[in-house]
Amino acid sequence: MGNMSARRMAGLSIIWGPVITLVCYFAQQLVILAGVDFSDALANKDAWVAGGSLTIITSLIIPIALFMLVYGVFYILDEIRGSGNGDALVRYAKPMMLIALGGYVYSNGFPIVLVNNPDMGVDVIYSQWSIFSMSGVFFTLAFLITFSAMGSRDEYRGTFNTVATWVAVLAVVCSIIGFVNSGIGSTTTQIVGITYLVHTAYAISLGRGMLANE
Repeated sequence: MGNMSARRMAGLSIIWGPVITLVCYFAQQLVILAGVDFSDALANKDAWVAGGSLTIITSLIIPIALFMLVYGVFYILDEIRGSGNGDALVRYAKPMMLIALGGYVYSNGFPIVLVNNPDMGVDVIYSQWSIFSMSGVFFTLAFLITFSAMGSRDEYRGTFNTVATWVAVLAVVCSIIGFVNSGIGSTTTQIVGITYLVHTAYAISLGRGMLANE
């Protein structure tokens, strides 16, 4: 493998973390939960159980891939901290992102438990929704703050960062609305999924730049 610098590891992580997350996320949404009413807890529970191995594999991989993404983002934030206007924003973004990551790790454990214990009640789904939705609010807010902090630096300021910031605003709004109004949760989830595509493209661009300058 040779020498692996922290910058190279961060660059690879910020590229592959969101890509792997998206693949598993859409596998869950378009395969496991395909055609399931977002607000129907029992239907969701049955779908997770029926997903079997795919449910287990995707639920295990997503938290690991998100950790890869966070590792790469933290490398960028650590470069910003203590140097300019972005420092105060970085101090907000990092703990918020860690809390969100912990919530995603926890909430992705519920589907695995259901596969192994299919007789459990639908309360498991309600618990998962609560933790997952709150984590989504924190995660989207953390990225909005992150992109704002990055925008304070010349090397990140530009069209891509501006687009990513406004897309993050949309993600925050949809995450909150979807959480407090489950009736339109399916729609807001799809919109947030689209925002992930934009942010993944930005992450790949950032990662390539980090590798090129390594």
